[in-house]
Amino acid sequence: LALYLLHRGYGPRIALAVEQMFAFERRGTVWTNTGRAPQAW
Repeated sequence: LALYLLHRGYGPRIALAVEQMFAFERRGTVWTNTGRAPQAW
């Protein structure tokens, strides 16, 4: 649910960065190159 909310609120780039940070892969997701770009902490 959290990744869905990130995707809707901040865009797919942020959601993808969080997926990679937690080594998680969502299934059946169509990725688009839109939204905010992730920034390093």
